[in-house]
Amino acid sequence: NRQERMTFRNLLRSPAQNPAVFMAYDAKQSPRDTFLKLPSTETKQLDFWRDAKLGKVEKIELVEVFRYTPQIAQALARIDESFPGQDLDEEWPQYSGVSKIEDGPTPTACVTKSTVATYTLVFQRARALQRELGKDGRIAVLCASSELFKRYLDFTELRDSFVAITSREEASSISNSTRKFLFSMPEFVAGLQFDTVLLIDVNQGEVPDGPYSAAALRKFVSQVYLGASRAERRLEFYASREQGGIAALLS
Repeated sequence: NRQERMTFRNLLRSPAQNPAVFMAYDAKQSPRDTFLKLPSTETKQLDFWRDAKLGKVEKIELVEVFRYTPQIAQALARIDESFPGQDLDEEWPQYSGVSKIEDGPTPTACVTKSTVATYTLVFQRARALQRELGKDGRIAVLCASSELFKRYLDFTELRDSFVAITSREEASSISNSTRKFLFSMPEFVAGLQFDTVLLIDVNQGEVPDGPYSAAALRKFVSQVYLGASRAERRLEFYASREQGGIAALLS
């Protein structure tokens, strides 16, 4: 918040001089409109550029990626191409990430019969994969639908096999010693990386037709992009025919 940002000036060698500020951000990973100069209520309330009073801003683009395999980088480039056409070239440039680590499995997509089938299949698979990895890696099941995320939390089967993360605050207190896989939404685990991500409910039904479809699509693409970029080595997408099948941004 604003008070916390003011604290940094008093920690500098010379509080009277303007500091050099480096801020790493990626608008593609935000399902909110905070960093996009769009005419919305949210951006007026959270205008970081105006409040920070940084003066001249230089943009530095980092293209070398050390967080995920070349195969995941290619998947992210395809997702990036599905972003709805708006005048956002500066904040949403064409994906240019080049992975610098070794190859991994090709990302896969799977369509299940229903939401219940998705839960049964994916959560059992996540449990098995977590047992295989042990302490060597972490498995995450990430849900791209806020409505279905709440529904999954009500299921009791397999509940002892995972740790649910329902806020950013909970994500910061995760213990690396747990042998359970994580279940959350992409925005709650932003900044974290996992060996394997099973991204569920990438459903076409998440983007309704109508006058607000472009805004809904932008937020949905950001959610999928953010979730997919959490995977280091293995990435799997899941959708259900009950919710409209696989989203067009993947097909």
